[in-house]
Amino acid sequence: MHWLKNGNIIPNLTEKSRSTDVIVHLKSMFARHGIFSGRNLQAFATDYGFEHVMSSPRFPYLGLLAYRSTPLRNGYSPTELQMGRRLYTTLLTFPAVLKPVLPDIRKMDTKCYDKRHQVRDLSRLSPGGNMWITDTKAQGTVTSAHRNPRSYLVSRLQGTHRRNRHHLVPMTATKNNCEDSQQLHVPEDDMSTSVNCQVIPANVRTRSGRKVIKPKNLDL
Repeated sequence: MHWLKNGNIIPNLTEKSRSTDVIVHLKSMFARHGIFSGRNLQAFATDYGFEHVMSSPRFPYLGLLAYRSTPLRNGYSPTELQMGRRLYTTLLTFPAVLKPVLPDIRKMDTKCYDKRHQVRDLSRLSPGGNMWITDTKAQGTVTSAHRNPRSYLVSRLQGTHRRNRHHLVPMTATKNNCEDSQQLHVPEDDMSTSVNCQVIPANVRTRSGRKVIKPKNLDL
């Protein structure tokens, strides 16, 4: 390839040049002068039997990659202003510039929302556990975990239903309390014997600390 003073380029092709060499020279010309789309080029393609395919200038979506990757007057491309990083294009690009640099506002909003509403990760449920279903207000037993995340199959008298994790509340504490209450045994002698005990109320005081004295005429 030879350069002239006026900037024109003369391709250096020999008898041993292959199609790849011609393609390289054509790409260099298209990069400097653009892709030609006139009638002369279409006639040239028809005469030599090759198809010239190009993007329509009235279909802007095909050119969005080049537009979004081109820096603006402020030095940043539209992609950098929107995504905080550059796009991977046909040009050589360092991998470091493809990573986001600007802070992710959505992550900061999520962190503040979780902190304000005390959001926490729910524990996984084991099959056979008794659960309280909040949306149907009924009890059920976990059969197995569903293939979708945070979903479980719960069996009830009406059948098996699928519920999300936040709809299921473990009933272990309530179950233990019921078992403890069933184990209490009161002897019959204690139940038949009643003892009258006089309950002496404690001194009642107001909020300021003064002792409350009830009228004696109310003592009957």
